[in-house]
Amino acid sequence: MYALDHAYARALCVRRQLHVHREGLQRPLAHQRLGLDAVRPPQAARNGRGRALGRVPRPEADATAALREHHGGGEPDDPTAHDNHICPVTPTHPGNVAEYVMPCAEILPGGDTQGMSAEYATFGLAPAMRAGGVLANGDYQVHRDFVDFIVNGRPLLFQLADLDAVSPLASDIPPAIFTTHVRRLLLEAEAPLRDGRYVIYGCPECEGLECGAVTAVIDRAGEDGEDYVWRDFAWQTSEHADLERNGYHGIGPFRFRGGEYRAALGRLLNGAEPAAGRRRVLLIGARVALLAKLAAALRMIGIGAEIAADASGVPAEELRTYGAVAFGRAVPERMRDGVRAAFEGAGVEVRYVDGFAPVVPLLVAQIEYALDRSPLAQRRLTRLTVAGGAAVTEVTSSCRVRLTAYRVDRLLRTRVHEVLDEVLAPGEHRVALPGKSQFVVARTPDSVLVSAVSP
Repeated sequence: MYALDHAYARALCVRRQLHVHREGLQRPLAHQRLGLDAVRPPQAARNGRGRALGRVPRPEADATAALREHHGGGEPDDPTAHDNHICPVTPTHPGNVAEYVMPCAEILPGGDTQGMSAEYATFGLAPAMRAGGVLANGDYQVHRDFVDFIVNGRPLLFQLADLDAVSPLASDIPPAIFTTHVRRLLLEAEAPLRDGRYVIYGCPECEGLECGAVTAVIDRAGEDGEDYVWRDFAWQTSEHADLERNGYHGIGPFRFRGGEYRAALGRLLNGAEPAAGRRRVLLIGARVALLAKLAAALRMIGIGAEIAADASGVPAEELRTYGAVAFGRAVPERMRDGVRAAFEGAGVEVRYVDGFAPVVPLLVAQIEYALDRSPLAQRRLTRLTVAGGAAVTEVTSSCRVRLTAYRVDRLLRTRVHEVLDEVLAPGEHRVALPGKSQFVVARTPDSVLVSAVSP
């Protein structure tokens, strides 16, 4: 455990697991609404906490067919919220969905397991983000920056089942441990698991194997052992990987040219790690109580936050550590111009956030979006537009999408509607919104988008 104190993280994992259990008793989960049980019955195997490992559908199953139906959501006393519907704008296509559960991250995965097993695959690295946030139920989701594996020009995480996971190459772990992970991938250090298996993706909250991890065997190939091969991908929750029951049978093997593979990972050892972004935000505003709550929420999810009246007198070295600046609605334009001038004088480019409303989860989502520097082609969630009483989202691969609507009533009370929590197929999807919605947050494991509702 690197990002959080170990004891606290394990307690957090148990708390989230109990929350998942309670939610399962109260309402159908997304994978139940998709009818995945009809594809293949649940596995009998259990993880260290006694939770089911999940199920792997047969390759020929059309798991996206159930997306044509939606059971609604929202508050019991809000009839409008129960009239939600999903209308895929672009045609869905039959795909293979593999579902696993990480208790810490409360995952409802359903991804595309169609493999890319060409004789040679390209290998690269790119900065990636696990989006943090304050969820509608009050839970916190930790922000993580990491280096993702780009296989054949596409993030490997997107080619697996929809997982809320990070690679071992996270930016918040000690340098010595980071180096060890890199050397393992280069086969210069011993494999951490039995049978020569290596962790490819793990739990973003605690990184414990008990919560589940995607693992694979890494071998040398070729007459001179020059090439590297990743094979036998599996979901693993203990020292032994059951490939028949929990293997990703449609993924890999991937054979990488040795020169390209070593060059990409070698740059990490030479200190040329892809930039993960500056995870600090400067909060400027007049409502100190609100800013204090916002700063506390940001720190809880792993983002540094400081409160200031302006940026005058702040050393340039400190200004260069910020990735975003958030302005309260009452901050005058003259003060905003002064802050922008201070950052320009320090030679640093930051994103500026104008707070939509005094709602902490909404402001956290805006800041998360501002801190996301990943290329658009490496995001699952690429578009959110809101108009005409509906939200239109676009996703590039099958993934879990959450839509949450916010409004502030005349008594300044915050109203929250969980509009959607589903695994969606690639393409555009139109979702009806509850009446009087003012702001909408769309969330996938790797990105967040925020939009105000147009009249």
